[in-house]
Amino acid sequence: IIYILISIVTLIACETKKEVLNLPPVFSDHMVLQRETEVSFWGKSSPKENIKITGSWGSTSSVIADNNGKWQLKISTPSAGGPYEVVVNDSKNSIIYKDVLIGEVWLASGQSNMQWKLNQCKDCIDNQDDEIENANYNEIRFFNNPLDLSGTIINSQKWKTVNPEAASEMEDSFSTENYSAVGYFFAKELYNDLNIPIGIIGSYWGG
Repeated sequence: IIYILISIVTLIACETKKEVLNLPPVFSDHMVLQRETEVSFWGKSSPKENIKITGSWGSTSSVIADNNGKWQLKISTPSAGGPYEVVVNDSKNSIIYKDVLIGEVWLASGQSNMQWKLNQCKDCIDNQDDEIENANYNEIRFFNNPLDLSGTIINSQKWKTVNPEAASEMEDSFSTENYSAVGYFFAKELYNDLNIPIGIIGSYWGG
């Protein structure tokens, strides 16, 4: 009986360690990955799982999760292009990211000057109405960190394409849609100059 009880306790302990494969929200559909480099992916799974990532451009990479289920690996990216798919697998789960582009990825960080939105106030930006109306670029995409100390809103955040609807939003500290005006004009300049996908990760908070 003692051996049976020990076996049951061991099985329960093993079950409690199992975790569903997951990655942080900066990995989502519509994301942009840096071109011609080794891009890091990371996340959690059950301990000692074999994690494999495959990019539809032809690259694969794998790693074994540690005793706590944490893992990190790198996958090589091609020259700019897309859309692609990225598949993340363990032994029981599969996550597929769709409409993934390869291009230039930049971090837009700072305080209020970087936080300023395209529609922050009326006529605060030259040709503001025209800029907002024409802010329609499928290959310019933003991932924004919301101003939220609880650390919960970020979990539902995703990459978004630039469009007039998001550009016209007024200031909202918790919005996951609107984006930095400085980041937008920087991305637009790069896009027009390089003619490749541009990704901006926004992380700013007015001081």
